[in-house]
Amino acid sequence: MRNNAAFALGEVDATEAVPHLIALMDDPEEWVRKSAAKALGMLKAVQAVTALDLATNDPSSVVRKNAIRSLGKIGGDAAMLALKRIAAGRENGVAQLAREALEKLKPASH
Repeated sequence: MRNNAAFALGEVDATEAVPHLIALMDDPEEWVRKSAAKALGMLKAVQAVTALDLATNDPSSVVRKNAIRSLGKIGGDAAMLALKRIAAGRENGVAQLAREALEKLKPASH
């Protein structure tokens, strides 16, 4: 239920829930952490960059992947810095996701 609630908060654009979603990044259930990470990206919650960056070290690959995707959705200097660090030296799949997120954040050249 907490998993679905966390995801739903992102879907309904509940920006007031960002502090609660950040707190859920420490939940014992990996699917709750995954949904919180995903919702934070949907909400483009700049204040969640630190928590999402920490979540890239989560024991669960599904949490790590969603944290990286959300950093890519949020953008900004802090998120880009985290993604560059991840892209430079993590497990292959996670580093590739970080590179893809960085590529999407690059401004389109004309």
